[in-house]
Amino acid sequence: MKCDEYQEQLSAMIDNELADGEVEELFLHMGGCVACRAALRSQLELRSGLREDAPLLAPKELDEKVLSTVSRAGAQLDGRRVMGRAVWQRHVSMPWPLAAAIAGLFLIGGLAVTSVWSPFGKIPEPQVRVVYVTALPTVEVNGYFP
Repeated sequence: MKCDEYQEQLSAMIDNELADGEVEELFLHMGGCVACRAALRSQLELRSGLREDAPLLAPKELDEKVLSTVSRAGAQLDGRRVMGRAVWQRHVSMPWPLAAAIAGLFLIGGLAVTSVWSPFGKIPEPQVRVVYVTALPTVEVNGYFP
């Protein structure tokens, strides 16, 4: 193998993606090759530098552009009147025991109102009617009808 091929294997070795035989062959090569050892050292330094908790900063031009856009948008909103949402568009949040209690009160109130005003709650007295069926023999049928 050439040094280029060994140097391509360095990243896989660092990530523990090489088989034991390949790692052993790579180390045997690096024992006699200064360029591959230098490549390994530079990759390890690069990875250790990436692991540091250095914050990434945006360029100053981007900060200035964002801040100017925000200030312009704020200036445009100053002339407008801010309107709130309509009642049916608002989000209402409450703990579930309170919501369950309110739902229970609505249920009990609804049952109370329907029992007072509903005609279905009253049972009519049965009326007896006589019905004659005209078939041979004549049969008299008594029944209860509302």
